[in-house]
Amino acid sequence: MGFTYAVQVPTGRELQVKAMIENMMNRIGNPGIIAIYALETFTQTLSEKGLSARQWKAKLPGYIFVTLENTERLATKEGGNCSAELGMEASCWQLIKHIPLVRRILNRYIQHDEWKDFFYHVDLEPEIQLVETNATNIELTEHTENNHEESNILTLIETVTEAIEEKLEEGKEQVAVAMEKTVTAVRTVVKGCKTMYTIPYKLYKSLVNQHRKEGGDEAKPMSVQSALKGLKALLKAVIVCRT
Repeated sequence: MGFTYAVQVPTGRELQVKAMIENMMNRIGNPGIIAIYALETFTQTLSEKGLSARQWKAKLPGYIFVTLENTERLATKEGGNCSAELGMEASCWQLIKHIPLVRRILNRYIQHDEWKDFFYHVDLEPEIQLVETNATNIELTEHTENNHEESNILTLIETVTEAIEEKLEEGKEQVAVAMEKTVTAVRTVVKGCKTMYTIPYKLYKSLVNQHRKEGGDEAKPMSVQSALKGLKALLKAVIVCRT
């Protein structure tokens, strides 16, 4: 496998440029491109009107990445041949450069092991935005005194963990760390009378599953109020695990 190259494009046009390259290859043939990455992820909004359609976007704004089948080691620049300078086959370079909206191919290649490590650590987890109107902000970082019965702890932990220890005391520290990490991933933005909570998609799915276990209607999407109730339960569970 050859190198991977970063291609600069206008912010917000990453998925469009990826599709344009794919369409061009379908028309004239593939000169040796293995994969094109826009690092796609999506955001959905849950409001009083329900769950919105998925809004797809690139995780790294302004760039896509192209992996080639064959690349030479950095060659000596010959007559201003940029493709040779990059170690990129000229046919691939020409195809990419002639795509509208492509600004430039960065003058540094990414070796296979480097790209594999980078791609592994990129968080492409989709997100859900919970929109609350005229409501008090939930302080996810405040620690209040816990006075909840320990019999409810396992139910709260099930909200955010797939595998639950049969006994709380076994692996309590690991569970607490996992839950705190989930809480840290939640972002809160207040705009006027609205508060938006951005949470990982996997947390949203866990909240949905928990809601259904508690008798929620499977035919209807979970309401904002139910989702926020789940977030409060998550905070309480983290506090319990810390104590």
